[in-house]
Amino acid sequence: MRKTLLVIFFLQFLFFGNAQSIVVNGSGDTESNFGAEQLLTDVLLDGGLCSSTSNFQLKENPSFSFPHNNRSWGFFKKGNSNFPFERGIVLTSGYAINAQGPDSGNMSDGGSEWTGDPDASYLAGIGTNNVTIFEFDFVPQGNEISFNYIFASEEYPEWSCSDYNDVFAFIISGPGITNDPGLSGKNIALLPNGDPVTINNVNDDYCGDDTYYVPGPFTTIQHGGRTTPLTAYSAVTPGATYHIRLLVADASDTQWDSAVFLEA
Repeated sequence: MRKTLLVIFFLQFLFFGNAQSIVVNGSGDTESNFGAEQLLTDVLLDGGLCSSTSNFQLKENPSFSFPHNNRSWGFFKKGNSNFPFERGIVLTSGYAINAQGPDSGNMSDGGSEWTGDPDASYLAGIGTNNVTIFEFDFVPQGNEISFNYIFASEEYPEWSCSDYNDVFAFIISGPGITNDPGLSGKNIALLPNGDPVTINNVNDDYCGDDTYYVPGPFTTIQHGGRTTPLTAYSAVTPGATYHIRLLVADASDTQWDSAVFLEA
């Protein structure tokens, strides 16, 4: 009888305990009270052990800026879920807290007063709205930088191969970096085939590459689909100053929100 109960408990843990949601801006997490710049330095960059930052700028939902609960960015942790990343920061084109799972319907947060960005619009191939940007100067101590990330969206799967081509970009400029045509720097958030990370480039429809696509619905996050974990990489010169723009945006409209999860 005891063995039977242990087996039942194990199966419950396997199928339910690991099927929980991530936690975004949890009330019990110290990091949820960090402003955007502190979140960048203390979580994403681990206290600046291998780099230093300055000249931080933030573009977010003007109607719900920090410390509002509906701000468009924040801290996430996997909690008891099976999300691929343990912890990190999330940038969204909606309300960050609504990125929590399970998938229970469409998220369409943010209005026309929350504008887009030229870099995002160039990559999406159409006008953008509801952009969240972490922008800063960065001085690396090593000769390379890399960040792991997952792009997720409510545009999946219904609006793949359309004008609703939401986008994530990691744009770097500085010594030794050749800017991409039409951009303020070089976008290093790329699929292995060199395409930027947008709805129309990574999906399981006719227009995209499904190698890096994971279909929903999910218990871990609210979005209808996401990428596999991807890596943004660039060689850099130690001690030199680089400028970085991390951004996610809605394309064409202000609905069907997208998010990027950056691993700490």
